[in-house]
Amino acid sequence: MKQSSNGDQAQSASPSKYRKLNGYAIQSSSTVRTRIRLLYAILFVIIWIGGTRSSRKSQQTTLSNDRRENSDNIAMDALNLLIEQGKLTKDDVFFAIQEAHSTRNKPVNHDTCTNKCLWRMGTNGTWIQDWEYAKKHGQYLNAHFPNGKVLDERDWRFKPTKESPFQWRTSYKWLDFETGCNINIMTKDKLCSVLIGLDVHRIFMHGDSLTRNMYFSLMNMLGKSVITFDERDTKLYSSSMNCNMNHTIKFKYEQDQGGYQSGKRGIWKISLKGQEFLASTSERTIGIFNIGAHYHNFSHLKEDVDDMMKTISYINRHQDIYFFRTISPGHDECPPHDPKGFNWEVGPKIEPLQNYQAYEERCKSIISCTYRPHRFAWDMFETYNAYIKNVIYKHNHDRERPPIHYLNIYNMTLLRHEAHTVPDCLHYWSPGPVDWWSHTFYTYIQRLLEDALDHHKKYSNDINIKPLDFGNCRREYGK
Repeated sequence: MKQSSNGDQAQSASPSKYRKLNGYAIQSSSTVRTRIRLLYAILFVIIWIGGTRSSRKSQQTTLSNDRRENSDNIAMDALNLLIEQGKLTKDDVFFAIQEAHSTRNKPVNHDTCTNKCLWRMGTNGTWIQDWEYAKKHGQYLNAHFPNGKVLDERDWRFKPTKESPFQWRTSYKWLDFETGCNINIMTKDKLCSVLIGLDVHRIFMHGDSLTRNMYFSLMNMLGKSVITFDERDTKLYSSSMNCNMNHTIKFKYEQDQGGYQSGKRGIWKISLKGQEFLASTSERTIGIFNIGAHYHNFSHLKEDVDDMMKTISYINRHQDIYFFRTISPGHDECPPHDPKGFNWEVGPKIEPLQNYQAYEERCKSIISCTYRPHRFAWDMFETYNAYIKNVIYKHNHDRERPPIHYLNIYNMTLLRHEAHTVPDCLHYWSPGPVDWWSHTFYTYIQRLLEDALDHHKKYSNDINIKPLDFGNCRREYGK
């Protein structure tokens, strides 16, 4: 063995030495070749065993995931059955089905995010009357967009009194039951501060008329002295806001044409103008997407949600922050029931529903609310939201880019049956509960920034790196 080893060394190091030891080298070469063949055979067996184990592990993981998914589905079916039978006690647990999905679909590594409120705020709470809020934040001082001729005439008839200095619908603020998860009030300066901190220069809203409702509300809250318009159309609006001399925020709203439009199947898409707006610069953009209120067919919704996710991935803007804003609910027979004969000088003095049980009890007393299928598919909105949430969860879990955040406004808005535009009963008066969609959005990005800055201070010494690149909550949603 020793001579064979020396011979091999001689062969590679010195030709003369190799000739001198040639006999030994020939003899050792045969032995080495045999040993090499044996090593190859052993290596092949090792690779084959490793591949088999990996394949089995992959199969086991797939089976485990399938079993987990089946288990989740069985649990959800059981929960639905208990709700239908009236055996489930809700008490303070608001909107049991939604909460079950929240529990099941917590983002990956949720313990790394310092702010649990991101996926909890607005889901478990109630509305309380606060006239001080109504005075300071509940009114539009310089509104860009009216509600419409008929609705505005009704509003103008209102005569303030000492007991009701403002319309009741503007006097309620959301109180969250989750400790530390209250929604903060948005102002122009606060919004600018957060957007500058996140290095955001543009906000793109894409969705149906309810998304336009949110866009109008946001523009009215910021006011004429802050917002200037570049383009105004029924389906496309462009505006801008100067936060300071060096930072301007551009807004764009584009109406989605998916679902059931004008008696026929509409197709979801982002127009060429919308795509150009997103692709025109590398500056960070916040995208708020919505889909669902005009869908009467679940299959159509699934098809268009798939198109939405593909489009977002195709745009390939990893630096952006994207949201899906949940579908907002409608309420059958929303008050007042006789708008023409109603005393608009006094205005509606109706309290919001206090919890989900109150919503259920109201619904049971209304034939159109309990009839299935619902004529506008309002009974499907929660199912639509849950489905889209699962799609987003899978997108983030699979670390697709960019991550998508879930902005839940459904639960809080479900309790605001009294604030609809009558007899529409799907859209909402403005000012009113829609303003809280903007407050919720603002609070969400505020907490994203806080978490990102906290993570930046702990783990980065490079002041040139944008804080969001190190945010726990950003990574948690798929980065």
